[in-house]
Amino acid sequence: MGIPTWLWKASTHHPLAPVEARNYRCCCTCCTSKCGFIFMMVLWAIYTVFMLGFLTIAFLAIPPKEFPKIITFPQFWAAICAIVGTFFGIRAIQTQKPAWMQLFLVSWTTMTLIHFGLFTYICIYETKAEGRIFIDRKGTISEGYPWSMMIVFGLFLAIYHIFMTLPFVSYYHYIRDRQLELEQQQGRMQSVQAYK
Repeated sequence: MGIPTWLWKASTHHPLAPVEARNYRCCCTCCTSKCGFIFMMVLWAIYTVFMLGFLTIAFLAIPPKEFPKIITFPQFWAAICAIVGTFFGIRAIQTQKPAWMQLFLVSWTTMTLIHFGLFTYICIYETKAEGRIFIDRKGTISEGYPWSMMIVFGLFLAIYHIFMTLPFVSYYHYIRDRQLELEQQQGRMQSVQAYK
């Protein structure tokens, strides 16, 4: 049976020109959307392999009572989203069906929300003095995390997610327009056959 072509169909957008991969660009127009998406999927697959390795080592090396202190529930779900998203991304490349890309975007959005949720949690709760000691440049001993470190990490996280999202959305637009063009061509062929 397989997966349907669409999870939700883009009904308002119809491509006017012939849909060609070279017309859909990403990464400051230096490569096609397909090339950029494949490159990002390779990076995401590497991330997923490291995530799986970390989780495997954590399951084997950490006593069960200590595990929740090392791996939190949101981190576990981020790992699940990374694994599932890798599968969806590979299937989107193989089949070029919009449904796979839509599933991929849902998993990416979920993982992004988890990352920003964890960051917000760290900013609100973990920056309080909880016995963490650091020494600033002046030699002052303080507790908690410095806010400058949080701002830099937050900016890095935002830039990372924007950088990753742009090729994903661009490739989705290519697959969506390609499928709409195929459906328009099939509709024309059916109307010509019905006319004969």
